[in-house]
Amino acid sequence: MRCSIFLLPLLSLPAVAAPQQIETQDAHAVKLLAAAREASGGTAWDRVRSLHLVAKRQSGDETSDEDLWLDPTGGRFVQAIADGQNAGRSGFDGSMAWVSDPDGSVRTETGADRADRIAELWWRSDEWARADRGRAAASWLREETLSGRTIDLLRVTPAGGTALDLALDRGSHLPVRVVAHRAGGDVVIRFSDWKRVDGVSVARRIEIDQPAATGSAIEMIVTAEANSRTDAAQFAPPTSTQADYTSPAETISVELPMKVLNGHVFISASIAKNRLNFMFDTGSAAVLDQGTVARLALPTHGDGSASAVKLPDFSVGGVVLHRQTLAVRDLSALAMVEGVAIDGIVGYELLKRLVVELDYDGRRAVLVKPDGFVPPGGITPLPLSFVGHMPVVTGRLDGTSVTLAVDTGNGMSLTVNPAFVQAHGLTDRWHPVPALLGWDETGLIRGTIARAASLEIGVQGIAQPLVYLPSQSESVGDARLGGSILRRFDVIFDYRHGQLWLQPNRTSERPDLYNRAGLWLNRDGDTMQVTAILKDGPADHAGLELGDLVESVGGDKAAALGLPDIRLRLSGQSGDAVNLGVRRKGDYRNVRLILADPLAVAVQREP
Repeated sequence: MRCSIFLLPLLSLPAVAAPQQIETQDAHAVKLLAAAREASGGTAWDRVRSLHLVAKRQSGDETSDEDLWLDPTGGRFVQAIADGQNAGRSGFDGSMAWVSDPDGSVRTETGADRADRIAELWWRSDEWARADRGRAAASWLREETLSGRTIDLLRVTPAGGTALDLALDRGSHLPVRVVAHRAGGDVVIRFSDWKRVDGVSVARRIEIDQPAATGSAIEMIVTAEANSRTDAAQFAPPTSTQADYTSPAETISVELPMKVLNGHVFISASIAKNRLNFMFDTGSAAVLDQGTVARLALPTHGDGSASAVKLPDFSVGGVVLHRQTLAVRDLSALAMVEGVAIDGIVGYELLKRLVVELDYDGRRAVLVKPDGFVPPGGITPLPLSFVGHMPVVTGRLDGTSVTLAVDTGNGMSLTVNPAFVQAHGLTDRWHPVPALLGWDETGLIRGTIARAASLEIGVQGIAQPLVYLPSQSESVGDARLGGSILRRFDVIFDYRHGQLWLQPNRTSERPDLYNRAGLWLNRDGDTMQVTAILKDGPADHAGLELGDLVESVGGDKAAALGLPDIRLRLSGQSGDAVNLGVRRKGDYRNVRLILADPLAVAVQREP
């Protein structure tokens, strides 16, 4: 989300008490919003045709200039951030939501992104102060205490937009907080320090708490002007002028090798002639590991979650991206889980510029110039929409329509949201069993696994796909289509035209592999540490314990095999024996592990 400005009332009115039983929650919300309108200048808002705000945005030690134009009567806005990680322009022209990045590329926002933008327009353009409340539905939720103040909490849903929780101070009627329930995670905005502009008031200080990967910021308004002249062209998406990359002369496409490890795609990239290992993630902007930044002695800007590096050049397979800003994050935990060194993550920066082909079977990635791309014959493309940077397609899971995030950053097969499972009564149909699903920055991902009857994606059908059912919901779509499904295809992404091709490869009928050992391993130096054990699973029956260090597998040293290969060995056939060399508190022992298929065991136990 791009950071935002909020317009607020300054006058104080008598408090509006909580609703009596005879007054509906919707009617009370209307009364509170009417009081807020009156407090903020009443009919003075009717004379405001446009607002132009100039602000300074502080994120860590990075300061950016920000320009915001609002047209509340036409339902339009445009925002420009001059530099930094969030640099670029975004806007809404009355019907189309769009984003333009610093490289000149322009993306139209659809689906959940468009709904998020409409909701942002509503609170940014002071629609709450309009006589018709911007055609938004509003309902009073409850009374709360916030920082020692009594507030009224309203749920507001703009027409075509996502829901907002608006907190109004009971004494002053000033909005003190908005929680925007965006598809990519909640954004909390707090307001203070008001100033009058032509009879209405502007919040001069805005604190924005965004999802952890995006970071937080503080904005301070420098100038505010009402009724400056505007025109339709000002709010329209700019013409794409993307020309910030170069590729080898006289070539339409470049091909580079790719590795598939733990269901994830890895490719090589170069910074200042240093060859680096990057995970390819369709839903991620570029990230550089903080250890790699230190090793290469790259200067950083900002701190914490807002830290970034500005690179003159960033090369992938001979394609050179110029003037790139990469976020800096600690990827050591990810490297521990994957069992390989990870210098960074890349995805969106390539996908928004080029057509990208991932040939899972051939272990190659192909980057194609858009004007030279020839679609594969005989295959109908799937339409892509986007939630943030994440591509989304629709399919059918056991005959039910499902939205699927196409996520190469997810190594599993099909990760289904609990809400979707519950809404369609799939637990009783699938009979899931407990499993160790994975590991992320918070630790073990707990949940269950099952087999669905079928998954249909366009004309492609997958029989009995393995489904992962985490205990907590994912943020995008009904389900995530991960690497263990995508590896069945030659996958071609065309972000510019919103299209996806899936061409089955020779592994398309091969069933998914998954953990049959009942334990989770993470890398610990040259050994692999047991970090989770499934109760009554094979590892539990073999006597393994948390903290055990696996030094060998089948007589081969664990360090030489690598964690991805070890995981493949632990995903073998039910009944296979795997001999482990284990060190526990300094003592070495041999452990014989008998693999078992938890789904087959569950079927045998059914009456």
